[in-house]
Amino acid sequence: MSGCTFAGRSSGTGLDDAWDRLAHPHMDGLYLSFETDPRPERLRDAFPPLTLDRLRALKRTYDPDHVFDQNFPIDPRG
Repeated sequence: MSGCTFAGRSSGTGLDDAWDRLAHPHMDGLYLSFETDPRPERLRDAFPPLTLDRLRALKRTYDPDHVFDQNFPIDPRG
């Protein structure tokens, strides 16, 4: 797990672990505007692989310096 923080909390909280174990297997996708778990895995849950690849290609073209990096940033490097 990454060591990032979001809204003053670490991404490694017990609630995240419990959610992944209990609820996540029953879900297909998510709506990022309502998601509070900023871990990179959430992007893979929100976007199919080809769509995420296209978003990363757009970021490499239009935001190569990763200026827009808030609210579930898409790293242009993948």
